[in-house]
Amino acid sequence: MRSFLNRPKSFKKQSHRRSFFVLIFLLLAVIFLQKKLTSNLNKQELFWCNTRVVKLSVNKNIFVNKNFKWHLNKSILDSLFMERWLAKYCKLKILKVTKPIKIKSKKPLFCVTFVNKQKQCFYKISKTAFIWRGKIFLSPQLQSGFNKILFLTNKL
Repeated sequence: MRSFLNRPKSFKKQSHRRSFFVLIFLLLAVIFLQKKLTSNLNKQELFWCNTRVVKLSVNKNIFVNKNFKWHLNKSILDSLFMERWLAKYCKLKILKVTKPIKIKSKKPLFCVTFVNKQKQCFYKISKTAFIWRGKIFLSPQLQSGFNKILFLTNKL
């Protein structure tokens, strides 16, 4: 039996190789598990502003576009802010949920009225899960945009 101090020089190389292979194995396992966990999600984009938005209802606050000027509960808003908000959040990066999930409750996040009088609502079913026209999806981007609108409603 060899002592620890008198071990062969090649022993160090073998232990590094072994730890390298273990590291590669763990990395591949993590990648496999990540793909397996996100296999029921499908990355897509949701473009929900097919026509011009004329009204956006958040709780009891109503944003209205009159003559290309935005108003919040009869007070004039920075129209540039609203147009930028719409430009940024009309096209959302989403993860579409392909497997059915149980919906405990759905509450309207905000409703949008378009120039053609069509009204659609976003519903929130969990922290970052939403429903739009019956499509269930995850979108931290939508939550971020909604928080900006909430901040604006609380500011005025």
